[in-house]
Amino acid sequence: MTCSQISQEKSSPDAIVIGAMRAGTTALYRAFLKSVLVAVPECKETDFYLSQSNYSRGTNWYRRQFRNSTLPWIDFCPNYTKRDVFPCAAARTFENAPHAKLIFIARDPVARAESQYKHTYMHSGSLPAPSEVFDTSE
Repeated sequence: MTCSQISQEKSSPDAIVIGAMRAGTTALYRAFLKSVLVAVPECKETDFYLSQSNYSRGTNWYRRQFRNSTLPWIDFCPNYTKRDVFPCAAARTFENAPHAKLIFIARDPVARAESQYKHTYMHSGSLPAPSEVFDTSE
């Protein structure tokens, strides 16, 4: 089997980086992007297994995100951990990539919440003060 045959047959990642938002997945993605030892998608989050609209693009589309590389594929998607928002993601991932290693990125919860708050403020322009959301559904 030639390398080109291998790349045409491969259709699932070898590893998937999941975890909390604002926990360092982008820094890890940028480091792997420079690596010559693994292939990562050109766009950090393919969201391939998240929704039917992404998944219906098919394995040929997914393979192209890794430039049809024969290197180990590492996908990134913190949203795969949001089972309440994306209930089918875990089942789709397991069905199509049962041997993929999951790399879970975590961060100190207080530092992560502070980073998320700042990030949301920068993108929305306004948020209630943290003291205003304690004991609320916010």
